[in-house]
Amino acid sequence: MAKNVKYKLIIEENSQTINNKTVTNYTVNGTSVAPTIIANMGDNLIIEVVNKTNIKTTIHSHGVLLPNKYDGVGDINSIYIEPDSTFTYEYEVKQTGTYWYHAHGIEEAQGIHGAIVFNDPNAEEIKDDYPLIFTGKINDDIHKVYANLTHKAYNTHADMSMDNMADMNMPATNMQDKQSTHTQHLAENKAVKSKDQKGKMLHYSDVSYDEHYINNNTSIYNIDNISSKKVKLRLINAYSDGYLNFVYSGGDIEVIATDGINIKPIKVKNLTVAMGETYDVLVNASTDNAYELVAFFLGTKDYSKVVIGNKPLIPLKSYNYAKYPTSSPYKKIISLKPAFINLHENIPAKRTIKLQLTGNHSKYKWMFTSNKKAINSLDIKAGDKVIIQIANNTMMPHPIHLHGAFFTVKKYNNMIKHTVNIKRMETLTLEFIADEEGKWLLHCHNLFHMLSGMMITINIQK
Repeated sequence: MAKNVKYKLIIEENSQTINNKTVTNYTVNGTSVAPTIIANMGDNLIIEVVNKTNIKTTIHSHGVLLPNKYDGVGDINSIYIEPDSTFTYEYEVKQTGTYWYHAHGIEEAQGIHGAIVFNDPNAEEIKDDYPLIFTGKINDDIHKVYANLTHKAYNTHADMSMDNMADMNMPATNMQDKQSTHTQHLAENKAVKSKDQKGKMLHYSDVSYDEHYINNNTSIYNIDNISSKKVKLRLINAYSDGYLNFVYSGGDIEVIATDGINIKPIKVKNLTVAMGETYDVLVNASTDNAYELVAFFLGTKDYSKVVIGNKPLIPLKSYNYAKYPTSSPYKKIISLKPAFINLHENIPAKRTIKLQLTGNHSKYKWMFTSNKKAINSLDIKAGDKVIIQIANNTMMPHPIHLHGAFFTVKKYNNMIKHTVNIKRMETLTLEFIADEEGKWLLHCHNLFHMLSGMMITINIQK
């Protein structure tokens, strides 16, 4: 008989002072550190959400396989939780791994998010196991930040799509007063003129952050009283707009899972993580020393760090971000196929859909297109295997997230993901089974890109 596991999440408004300026943010259960939802595969999970704010919101369980009506996208597949009201999400836990929950609107950037851990009751547990949510906050009203973007804060930038490639080498800064807009490419005092191997300007983020957080608390997070030589860290990039590059002073980072899916363990010197992705990693620990995992915020000199151990710290040899090149592990990932995902590898795909990612920075309009026309939805027959080919025709990378299903990525050893970062000018082929009816989203997990149009609805029907 399934065990009922219950959580109550109370969302409240609070005032927070960031760099001497007071802004509105939100808390979950009265603290800056939202509770981690923990359950076993096979449990019946019941999450009661109480909205004590003056806004309507929803909760999306990112990467979780659940009934469509609990997916948490208001006006698409779920009802909004109105102010001073309560809604209960209830579903069977059908998977294992690291996931996370967050609001599915602009309020996501104001603190409504937390970790989800689904355990295998038959698997051996690692005692030192820590979910870590990385994010940042801005000392300005988030609606104003978005308005500044959409009202041509980038008015000196050209179209970043393939339609205007002549401007791809223009300087990636349009300096404005950081305290008033935050919507310049990078604040002048933090600007990093990153270039790729061909000398083209790299563009990672559209906003800058005043403070960076780990588990919504502080930019330096301490893990004390280590009991073993290996520590498991569940890394979650919850930034609304930003990439992280992880480096560990204790040696290699051993990656054992991504997006909840176990992989053949691989060791990397550093690990680049896109918005919406999760990675489970193992790092060496010691009773004689402390080490630090530093998360560099790409495109700036900013970083946050996790200190593991309570003995004398062995820090990184350098905090110069340029010493640690970005390093996606995609080429090395070999996914271990879980029983909870229906891949139907021997069944041919019924349909191939070709999409493009396009963007215009001067108008701040991002979208999916097909045959050079904007597209808002796709109709797919339930049960079909579908191939979606996505060409990124912009000069920014985009982390693309699919609700309600996992997909395989052909280019990268058919790795299994629900969120995949598509590099600028890269084309990836995603394949999945449309086995859960309803309306689901496919969107960029850069919150500001999604809000300005880079999302489509996938309608799965009989």
